[in-house]
Amino acid sequence: MNIPLNGDVQCTDGAGGQVVAAVLDPVRWTMSHLVIDIKGHGHREYLAPLDLIADDTAHGISLNCSKDGLSHLAPFLETEIAEDQGIGLPNAEGLAYAEFQSGLSATDFSMTSGGPAYVDVEAIPDNELATRHGIPVYATDHQVGQLDELVITPESGQITHVVLKEGHLFGKKEIAVPVGQVDRIGEVAVHLKLAKHEVEQLPSL
Repeated sequence: MNIPLNGDVQCTDGAGGQVVAAVLDPVRWTMSHLVIDIKGHGHREYLAPLDLIADDTAHGISLNCSKDGLSHLAPFLETEIAEDQGIGLPNAEGLAYAEFQSGLSATDFSMTSGGPAYVDVEAIPDNELATRHGIPVYATDHQVGQLDELVITPESGQITHVVLKEGHLFGKKEIAVPVGQVDRIGEVAVHLKLAKHEVEQLPSL
């Protein structure tokens, strides 16, 4: 099953929103949830478990739940007091990606003087991370594209291929890289075990 990381979400009673990330275990190479921006909820993101996915579609995925059912899913972000949070490597990577996307740095965000500072943290297990569409994919010697999709076995969530988009606006092509040729996947980048010329020899989708 192909999981587009910016695909449309179709519920049993109509359009439900958009996929914005996949939650995965980077050691076991399994996907557990999709992060969905629910239509009409002010860009709030929710966690959809794997067993809600009915099928892939031409432009995204379909879910076996209604639009109202999406609003009862667990939120992807939880607000906590900053002083209780140590920033480890996964959260640091997420902050770096947020800064990259927004063009802002951590110093651009103001905090209320004299009161506690609050931060949004990802409500996922410590051994999992959220990876998003468009993060760079690197061969051993060059950047070769951007992350576009994940291919999974629906029953287990096992990731079998990482699909990257290579090229420029009018010459883009999609290449599926077997997971055995992926060194590691993170929140801000994917690293392959292949050199650029080896990636270029893989068949296009």
